[in-house]
Amino acid sequence: MRVWNKTLLTLQAEEVSNDLDRTFADHARGMGGYVCSGYGSREEFFSTYFDSRLQDYETFLMAHLPRNGRTLSIASGRAVLEMRLADRGFDIVCSDLEPVCPEPLRALFPRYNFMRWDALNAAIPEDRFDNVMCLGFVYLLPPDRLDAFIGRVAALVAPGGVFILDSAGSPDNLVANFLHEVALPIDARSTCAALNVRARIKGGPFRRVRRKHHGYRYRDREFVAVAKRHGFDLEAVSHMDFENEWKRMFLYRYVLSRLSPIRATMLRAGRLMPYVRMFAFRSNRL
Repeated sequence: MRVWNKTLLTLQAEEVSNDLDRTFADHARGMGGYVCSGYGSREEFFSTYFDSRLQDYETFLMAHLPRNGRTLSIASGRAVLEMRLADRGFDIVCSDLEPVCPEPLRALFPRYNFMRWDALNAAIPEDRFDNVMCLGFVYLLPPDRLDAFIGRVAALVAPGGVFILDSAGSPDNLVANFLHEVALPIDARSTCAALNVRARIKGGPFRRVRRKHHGYRYRDREFVAVAKRHGFDLEAVSHMDFENEWKRMFLYRYVLSRLSPIRATMLRAGRLMPYVRMFAFRSNRL
C-alpha cells in the first residue's frame, strides 16, 4: 500500500482542500459538484454520464455479477451503472451517504431503489444481500478501515454470494510511483508556469499547483489477502485501460500521444499501472 497524492492544477483563487475526502460533501466538491443536468431522457442521461471507465466496469459486471437475487451497490453516487444494470433485469439496491438527484433519477428509472447507509459506521442491515458491489470507494480507506469494511461486507453477503469491487488506483509499482510522485508534479509545474506567462501577456486567470491526499493505492495481492481473511475466495480479476493514467499528464495528452512510437512505448508501460482493476470474490461461508 502507498499513500496516493494527486497533483492538481487549479485557479489561483480556487479553494481546494489538500486533505483526504471524508464526507459526502468533500467528495461532491472533488467531483465538480453533483449537478442535476442531463436528466431529460434515459438516452441523455447515459450519453452524459456513462464514460469509458464505466464501460469497463459494465463489461466485468456483465461477466461476473449474477443476475439472480438482490445486489447492494455501496457508494453508488449518481447510480449510472446501477440503472444500466436495472434496465437489464438486475435487482439493484443503491446505497450511499446521500442520494444524488434522486427525484429526476426516479422519474427516468422507476426501479431506482435507494437506501441511505453509511457503509463504515451504520448498523449492518439484518437482511443479507445475494451480492454486493462497491466501485470507486475503497481507495479512500487506509489498511485498518479497508479490513473493517470488507469484514462488514462479509456480514452482508449471503453464503455463496458474490462481492465485486474495483481498486480505484494504479498498483504500487515503479512505473506508477514515478508517474504520480515525479512526472506529474514536474508536468503540472511546467504547465502552470507556461499558463501564468500567457496570463501575464494576454490576460486571464493565474493558476497554481497543489498536492492533495487523494487516497491509497493497493497491490492486487493486498486486496486478495484481506478478502480471504474475511471468507472470500477470488474468482476473477481483470486489468483494463492502460492509457488513462498517462492522460493525467498535460505533456502526454497534448504532445506525446500524437507521436506514435512514443505512445506505443508508453502504452506498453501502462500495462503495469492499469486505470481499471476489477475483482470478483465469492463468499465461502456456510
